[in-house]
Amino acid sequence: MLHEPLEDVHEADYDAYFGIVRCGEEPAARLVAALEQTLATVLPLANGRAVRRFEEAVHGLGLALPAPSRNALTATAGPRARWICGHRLFLALTQATVVGLQYATVAPAPSAVEGVEVAEAFLRASAEALRLTASFSRDDYCATVRPSMAPPHHPVPGFSGLWSADHRALVDRLRDLGDTPEALRSERGRTRLSLQAALDVVYRSHIGVCARFVGNAPSLLGGSTDSLTTLGTLARARRGLLDEPARRPDGGHRHRR
Repeated sequence: MLHEPLEDVHEADYDAYFGIVRCGEEPAARLVAALEQTLATVLPLANGRAVRRFEEAVHGLGLALPAPSRNALTATAGPRARWICGHRLFLALTQATVVGLQYATVAPAPSAVEGVEVAEAFLRASAEALRLTASFSRDDYCATVRPSMAPPHHPVPGFSGLWSADHRALVDRLRDLGDTPEALRSERGRTRLSLQAALDVVYRSHIGVCARFVGNAPSLLGGSTDSLTTLGTLARARRGLLDEPARRPDGGHRHRR
């Protein structure tokens, strides 16, 4: 497998922290393998609701939930292991969401609904992955996890989920779906609200994690003294990408993140 690191230094740094290896070979097969491996690692930590969400998501791809792997996390897993493995699952689920949105954007209107439904299922599964990722105490976060993402333990300051290449792709695909012509928009209208609701679930989970670990303090990225307010603003912006371009705060213009 040929490793293809990302050109953006922040995205490459984000991948390196979580041990993400990217390559251009057989992308569909690689994504399925990533989903199966990351799910098999964290499944023993999942409650009934999370298992149902994971099962619903992979079922849309014609897959079944894998059995827990030999190196699966258990109740004794430490905070760093939960943080790293949980994020790997979250990122694989985000990639699958991107695939569903891509299909919804390019497929004929009746078939596009299937792509939206797949994306929605993976978004709801990713919300559960976030909860598993943060299944440890605030004291452990402050003492172990947060320092690992900041100098001197981590060489690049300002570490942030906004550095994720998968998040960037998700934002782009949401905007693409919002940019569909009016003739197609009406066909997809019945699913747009459910997709926005699924996005709300993900961001509520993210805000919940932030509230528990950071509260109203600044994030590592900085730029704001209140992380919760920043996340709320981002959530509304991401949700608004599915609106008609004229109704968006950015007027439909494209930004990198």
